[in-house]
Amino acid sequence: MQTLHITDIHGDINIINKAKTFQADVVCISGDLIYSANDIPMIKEFIYSFDVPVLISSGNHDYEIDEAKWIKELKNKNIFVDGDIVTINNITFGIVPYFGEFSEFYSVDILIYHIPPSNTFTSIDRNYRDFGDDTLKTLLKKDFNPKYLLCGHQHKPKRLKDKINNTTIINACYKKDNIYLLKI
Repeated sequence: MQTLHITDIHGDINIINKAKTFQADVVCISGDLIYSANDIPMIKEFIYSFDVPVLISSGNHDYEIDEAKWIKELKNKNIFVDGDIVTINNITFGIVPYFGEFSEFYSVDILIYHIPPSNTFTSIDRNYRDFGDDTLKTLLKKDFNPKYLLCGHQHKPKRLKDKINNTTIINACYKKDNIYLLKI
């Protein structure tokens, strides 16, 4: 299954246009779709342009606009948002909202969450500043084991991927256009 992971769009039309060139079975967006409220109409048009399932986790910029309620309004039969758990082609996806809890998502194969776990190559930038989530790191070191964690937030991570136990962490911000095609 081809999974298109997009993150930290921030209303950038170049990222949107590039993302439209990919063929995928599912699209996963790990937050920060907008930079400001002015970007919402363009982002809505972009989201509705896909004819495959789109899974959206809110990020800190999205949350600044009415606690990301505008993202929940996107939900329909093909668009899944913060808090949803959905199975597509026998793969279970969990979508954690910004400021979300992880307890409901222990049975998922792929977790979509804006913030990478702390102290990983996906959360640390080239100046060794860490923008990761300590709680998530602790859970992954214990008994929380999704196969993949799709994230963003850290715009210039040291690496595209890292691993904690059996979880492969992917921060698509490492790529030029914040887009990564994952083949599962």
